[in-house]
Amino acid sequence: MGVNVDSSSVEIALKQMSKKVRTVRNRALRTAAKFVAEKLEENTPIDPADKNKTHMKEDVTVSGVDQYGEIRVGYGKETYWRVHFVELGTIKQRPLHFIERTEEETRNEFMKIVQEELRKGLGL
Repeated sequence: MGVNVDSSSVEIALKQMSKKVRTVRNRALRTAAKFVAEKLEENTPIDPADKNKTHMKEDVTVSGVDQYGEIRVGYGKETYWRVHFVELGTIKQRPLHFIERTEEETRNEFMKIVQEELRKGLGL
């Protein structure tokens, strides 16, 4: 006794499922990254004496999901080069570690959001 399987229909079904998984994954990552970006914006210090430049707090950005399924939360072109001075400190400024703190604060919630969105999107 044997089972006949039409390989072309299985391949089509797998491709459709793969596309759905990728779409759901991207939506989950964008939702979770938005949460991290909001928290990063809250934790980013602001220099009230600096009136001419764009503040880092106003320049938090979220990238799109790339081909490897990664998304980046960070700072825009105007401020990214200044971030490490504040984060890691200088000879005349103590480090604030606000990015590190944000990462620690949001790690578990990020994973919960991704898991919840994946469950919803895949109907699990």
